[in-house]
Amino acid sequence: MLAGLVDRLGRVERLSYNLTAWGPTPRKITIGGAVVRLAGYRTQHPDTVDVLGARQRLTLLVVPPEASPRAAHRALSTAAHPGNTDGIEELLTAHAPTPQAARTDDGETEVAQQR
Repeated sequence: MLAGLVDRLGRVERLSYNLTAWGPTPRKITIGGAVVRLAGYRTQHPDTVDVLGARQRLTLLVVPPEASPRAAHRALSTAAHPGNTDGIEELLTAHAPTPQAARTDDGETEVAQQR
């Protein structure tokens, strides 16, 4: 992934992540002959990774592995849309499919009954 971001950021210098959301990580890795420093922070949102280049910073949304492929695609497509201002939680939950409304014998939907 980092090698693919070189075209956008130039040389990737640092990557930060949520310390409690990720397992043990080395402090440095080498990508394309360049050293990239890795740093974990407890204050960073667990669903983001920050990639820092020489000229800019890019925050990437991390879709939870238990998300369905459809939900993951929807969240990433929405996040990548120009002008999108949704927050992280909105991206990961607001576009989840709504339950199918099955009608009961008296005409009410199950969703309405649950409310």
